[in-house]
Amino acid sequence: MTVYIHGAATAKLSLGDLVGARASVDEALLRAETTAEQWWQPELHRLMAEISAAMGEDPAPHLRTAVEIAARQGSKLMHQRAEADLAAAQARSGELKSG
Repeated sequence: MTVYIHGAATAKLSLGDLVGARASVDEALLRAETTAEQWWQPELHRLMAEISAAMGEDPAPHLRTAVEIAARQGSKLMHQRAEADLAAAQARSGELKSG
């Protein structure tokens, strides 16, 4: 179910419905906490980071959470994706501060 909610949140994000996208990810994270669907949590946090960035917020906390969860779960692919996104976010943040 969390994968489907993730898809709905992604669609809302692409349509510019940031509040709706965030609400969907919050719902999916809650479901993941209370079901056996915790394996998808890193991707949910990555999407929350994207939504946060679109809202002008710092995405790094969500990406750090995604990295930590993926590492704990032993998910190499999700870990690499989250690390890559975190490095990119930190690079952009550094560019904004120095530029």
